[in-house]
Amino acid sequence: MVRRWPPSLCEDSMPVVYVTVPPAATPKMLAIEFARFIGLPLPSRFSQVEVTNKVCDLLCTLGCRLVLIDELHNLDIGTRVGAEASDQIKNLSERIPATFVLAGVDVEGTGLFAGRRGGQIASRYTLIPTSPFRHKTEEQRGSWCSLVATF
Repeated sequence: MVRRWPPSLCEDSMPVVYVTVPPAATPKMLAIEFARFIGLPLPSRFSQVEVTNKVCDLLCTLGCRLVLIDELHNLDIGTRVGAEASDQIKNLSERIPATFVLAGVDVEGTGLFAGRRGGQIASRYTLIPTSPFRHKTEEQRGSWCSLVATF
């Protein structure tokens, strides 16, 4: 499914991009997820570098300012492909002048911030542990509604 901004926004800018990391993600799969979100048609024969270049060029042109990458726990840093996919996230964050927010379950336990490769990522991000938003009491529900209204 292609998620697009309303046409009136697409013509001028695309300030926010949201993608999820597919299971067993490769660098090319990540770049294709970005292309899908922005509705960029790509020939299947495009290489990872070609897809990445097209995505980065278009997101810079559209004025992207915030990139949300969810399901980060799907990266298996213990494999060559998973490590290369983490490098792809670093590469994208260097080429797209936007704030990157990475989200996932037990991210600190994935090894994403370990070793030489992980040090590169760890130096660029701040880990912010979160927990489920409570909603059992009236006060907790009020806090939730206030948060949603703020967004």
